[in-house]
Amino acid sequence: MERLKKNLKHYRLWNDGMEHYLQPVVGNLSEPKLGLDADTWNTLAEEVEVIYHSGAILNFIFPYEYLKTTNMDGTVETLRLAGEGRVKYYHYVSSYSVFDTPGNRGKRLREDDIPENWRGFSLSYSETKWVSEHLVDLARKRGLKAAIYRPGDITGAANGIYELNDMVSRIMVSAIQMEGMSLAKYQFHMTPVDYVAKALVYISLKEECFGHAFNLINPKGQSLLSVMNCIRSCGYRIRYIPFIVWKNRIKQSDASQNAMVLLECLFETTTETNTNLLWHFFGKDSVYETGNTDLLLGQSGIRCPEVGRKMIAAYLAYFRSKNYIQ
Repeated sequence: MERLKKNLKHYRLWNDGMEHYLQPVVGNLSEPKLGLDADTWNTLAEEVEVIYHSGAILNFIFPYEYLKTTNMDGTVETLRLAGEGRVKYYHYVSSYSVFDTPGNRGKRLREDDIPENWRGFSLSYSETKWVSEHLVDLARKRGLKAAIYRPGDITGAANGIYELNDMVSRIMVSAIQMEGMSLAKYQFHMTPVDYVAKALVYISLKEECFGHAFNLINPKGQSLLSVMNCIRSCGYRIRYIPFIVWKNRIKQSDASQNAMVLLECLFETTTETNTNLLWHFFGKDSVYETGNTDLLLGQSGIRCPEVGRKMIAAYLAYFRSKNYIQ
């Protein structure tokens, strides 16, 4: 409960009335039956009406073998819970990175397409989400009422509050620290977290959502160049430098000097067993359709806001408040 309260307070969402509605159950996604004793498992199986499964290790460095037990086996166990006791609804939070393979580059990607192309994933995390989607799809074919949600690059809320360990924030902060950024074609799909949360909950309460997938993604992608120009307009000096110079500067820095040092290994030369992120920096971006999402959001008024100068300025102000940047 303290962990929940701390996180909600961090995002300025907590009020004391919430405690009445929360009943934490401590378990472990990587263990059989979520590490719960038989009585707790059976109680949940009989009383729970709906499962929202968003639990995962979100890490771009760890290998597939490390992530599997939590990200995939955890999906298996939550599906097992959904299939026992009373009939339940199941909502799986995936990622748009399930399409993150060279074979999907430049294509139009429909929401109800369960991704088939698995060769060349840049990140093991994305691979675990790909497998998990197939597990959920298999459960749907066996009768489970389930829906899949694929957020884009989740960024901070409209008030600027941000999780400071993701790659997007690290790229922005690193550019400020180095006063430089590669002039590459990398495309972000910066999707504010409050939009993702509101859209997911709203759609999940509609019966029509089951059997479908929803790309909760900013339909207006942001190029690396446009993000850097927003940062520059906020008063920061950023020069554009060759990609190899940018990469070498990161490699020669330490973590206290450059926020991207931790992720430097993702930009090494591509090999058959390590496709990494280099191919993202060149070529044409994919198009992620949002027809299902737009249809069910309907007249709700929930729309993904543009992440332009105003939003970037709010993020930078929050970074400064946490001494992440000067």
